[in-house]
Amino acid sequence: MDEETVYPRMQKGQETRKDVTPKKVSENVCGQRTTSPDSENVLTATSKTTTVTVRIQTENTDVTRNMHSLNDQKIVKQFALGNKGYAVNAIFNDTTMRELLVDKLVSTIDNELESMCSIKRPSILRTVTSEKLETLHIDDINRELTERAPVFHKLLSTVTTARSTRRKAILLQVESPSILKTVSPATIILKAREPALNAWAMKNAIAIQHGGCSTLGLVRLCKQYVCSHPYQVTKVKDILGINHDKAALDLKHQTEKNIIQSEILADVTRCNSNTTINKEAIEESWTQETSGAEAMVTNEVNPLREIKEKYTEEDYNCCLQSVLSRCINSNGIVSDDLLSKLKDELSRGKKNMFSIVGDNVDLLLKARMMSLERQNRDIHWFHIFLLLDEVSGEDLSTDTPNLREVPLSAFLPDEDMSREVMQHFTVLWARVLVTWMPNFQCLKNCLVQHIPHKYQDIMAKKSIVIGGDLLFKNENLTEDIIDILKHVQDKYVPSSALITDGIEVKTILQKVFFGGDQLTEERSRNAQRSQMDGNSLYECLLGVEPKNEDWHAFRIMHLRK
Repeated sequence: MDEETVYPRMQKGQETRKDVTPKKVSENVCGQRTTSPDSENVLTATSKTTTVTVRIQTENTDVTRNMHSLNDQKIVKQFALGNKGYAVNAIFNDTTMRELLVDKLVSTIDNELESMCSIKRPSILRTVTSEKLETLHIDDINRELTERAPVFHKLLSTVTTARSTRRKAILLQVESPSILKTVSPATIILKAREPALNAWAMKNAIAIQHGGCSTLGLVRLCKQYVCSHPYQVTKVKDILGINHDKAALDLKHQTEKNIIQSEILADVTRCNSNTTINKEAIEESWTQETSGAEAMVTNEVNPLREIKEKYTEEDYNCCLQSVLSRCINSNGIVSDDLLSKLKDELSRGKKNMFSIVGDNVDLLLKARMMSLERQNRDIHWFHIFLLLDEVSGEDLSTDTPNLREVPLSAFLPDEDMSREVMQHFTVLWARVLVTWMPNFQCLKNCLVQHIPHKYQDIMAKKSIVIGGDLLFKNENLTEDIIDILKHVQDKYVPSSALITDGIEVKTILQKVFFGGDQLTEERSRNAQRSQMDGNSLYECLLGVEPKNEDWHAFRIMHLRK
């Protein structure tokens, strides 16, 4: 039963008496309050006047028990009154019951963690692939912990978040800002329990290693289950790098297919204008061997035979079949209207290409113990990455004008162009004045940071970067820069194999920009000049167009002081 100490009320100005004996107040089951001068009388009175009886009645048994313990009486009373919170507090005050509750809580958490480590229903922390690591987010881990280990998640959330922060979140009816503080220790605990649950640890290791942490530091953090071992990181990086440029290669193949389809469409349109192409001629061209005798269709030469001899078997079967299958009308012949419609679809379906950027990677590895076999290593490699073009120039004209027909006035700026150039110079000079003259720095917030143009919304977005290859080549050497250009052209430049006089010759379908610093551009152009004795543009390495990137110019012009 509940007891409390009551002191006699003192009158105003009355001194405190030292001989005042405090009284004990107790409450019986009926809710009556009794007082006694000391605790001995309370216990005696309670044992004589207060009884709690529990009756358990079923179909087969009828058992009655008297609760003699004060704590047991409190538990039963609070449950009978519907105060489960007070009943739980009373249960937890009992030492034996507290140990049982703690054991039950530990068993529940152990079952939740065992479920997280199960292979039958694997956790997202168990999968270490390029796609999963790229898309793995802390919210996904937090969601999984909430669903599969709610008690463990709530325990960590309570331990890692201050009480005042939790109360504030409840009052504002917002989520607690402790997701990272909850997920990070949870991943460490899960990795310590099951080493295979190391997806988040692997992501941490890659980020820490990229930030410059040494192997010794990674090993130390691995022993603390914060990240993975450097040896595992190297193996996973090899796996992640298998399809690192898949998006660029898919875009290249799609570009090749669109260009070949456009060329085949032009050839089919030309042939169809001379001789009507019917369905029988198409089906016969697909089954006709390229060695071929002339295919006769209604005593005429198959008009598609000349087109088929121009392309390889793979390009012909893939692209020509795709073109002709959409251009046959209900009468079984190729329609000029459908050809024109398909041409418009192909022109609208063109996707932006990418630019290739490369630069040298210089490393100096010093030997800790110098010997004849172990010397300092001066490494010179070449790294490539690709940038997707946000703006396409497909809408621009590709016609080459005759210089004799172009008037000289076309090279002179007109009034509108002069006004536009003056506006651009105004913005540039304003930046110079504010940057270098202290008296104008008060106008810094009024500067136009970007000259307005029609592509400003597109160019304001973050560029999409695709990791390229790391070539163990030194661009300072002529033979190595030639190998670099050959690798870039063979892998990333859209090309096709055309058959000329029975010989398969690779041709360039579309050039790709190859950017770098001024030395890279110079060496690339010199390498192309050294291959000018090739039999085709492909052999002359003219599939790449070297250009100078602006990062060095920006550093020299704007950051130099």
